[in-house]
Amino acid sequence: MIKSRVFYGAILILCIILIFFEKGKSSFTLLYTLLLLPIGSFVMCLISKYCLKINRACNSEVNIKGEEADIRLIIYNKSLLPIPSLTFTFSATEINGEYSPIKNKPVSITMAPFEKYVREFSVIWKYRGVYEILPKVIYLRDFLGLFEMRVNLREVTKLIVYPLIVEIKFFPLAMNLLSGGQSRFDRRTEDYANMADTRRYEPSDSMKRIHWKLSAKRNLLMVKNFESSALNFAVVFLDLHRVSDEKMPPNPFDGGVLHGVGVMPENREYVIAVEDKMLELAVCVCNYCLNKQIPLNFCAGLEVIYANNHNEFDNLYTLAANAEFNHDTELSDVIGSFINEETIARNIIVITALLTKELYETLAGMHRFGHKITVLYVVPMDDRRSYIAGMLLDVGVKAFSIFPWDETEQIFENM
Repeated sequence: MIKSRVFYGAILILCIILIFFEKGKSSFTLLYTLLLLPIGSFVMCLISKYCLKINRACNSEVNIKGEEADIRLIIYNKSLLPIPSLTFTFSATEINGEYSPIKNKPVSITMAPFEKYVREFSVIWKYRGVYEILPKVIYLRDFLGLFEMRVNLREVTKLIVYPLIVEIKFFPLAMNLLSGGQSRFDRRTEDYANMADTRRYEPSDSMKRIHWKLSAKRNLLMVKNFESSALNFAVVFLDLHRVSDEKMPPNPFDGGVLHGVGVMPENREYVIAVEDKMLELAVCVCNYCLNKQIPLNFCAGLEVIYANNHNEFDNLYTLAANAEFNHDTELSDVIGSFINEETIARNIIVITALLTKELYETLAGMHRFGHKITVLYVVPMDDRRSYIAGMLLDVGVKAFSIFPWDETEQIFENM
């Protein structure tokens, strides 16, 4: 555009010089034409600006991490005037602008009257999150190249990419904890392969439940109580405290490739991978509990959602997809305030990427109270606080160190 303005200015100066030496009709006609051309070019560009119709869309209504989607940009010129230059960058970026699954270079096109332009590209969602389809702004130039107008797209097209749900077969939970308002006489979802304890026979009990060997030994009818997933309760704590870039190593990958994740040119993307793994673990644990008919509380930051059965899983899933790691409240404070209201031992699952001394003391105290605690610690490759996971193991807390590139299914199989 600078070259066009310089060129136009040079022609205008030459025209003025021509008039100085040759004062004829042709000279003045040329001058007036040169003076009116920018005005006409500006008006045409202005009309084209308000006659543009732009749509952005995705072929899939529900997007899940790891899936491929086609994103489309449609531009329609509704005017009789051609558009000599239209420049934009078509892509998709995370809503906070920290990560883009694909980076496209600026595109310049020309459009004839009533022409429809369609451009699309495929993208594989590497991380969950809320993404925005670009462009936000399209730049329009007149045919002389003297003016540039911005076309701001008011409507924001957002896509929610949900975490990957991995069906896991096992997770270490205590299966003999009572949930509030339930008793050991509730036998709706008993696992007859695992006996929890025995009790005295009641008239309503089936004869098939009698423990004959123990009854003969005690000379008293005793019946078997089996483990029941419905008699348990879990609380899942997801730490949404922001993981700082400063806690990351300067080069957390081998030769620029992070195993199973992809090229990591910046530490910030490694942090996003850590956060994504935390959310994936949380979703898998919640899905496992609800499939086993274990009611739970899902605490993500300061938000708490109670789910009694799998029909309520969608609420947890949506919260995880929209979660932002920008909280300043320490996880130890969140856990402490929640557990202080509990008088019954619970299954506590803590998913975090930041172990602190305060969190260690809180979890150790909860373990002494009788809570069954499992810590899923998603760590950077060179985190100095990894020793706290070992300290938790020493006091009886189950703690597992997990890296972002670890296969989720394999993680739970090794527990």
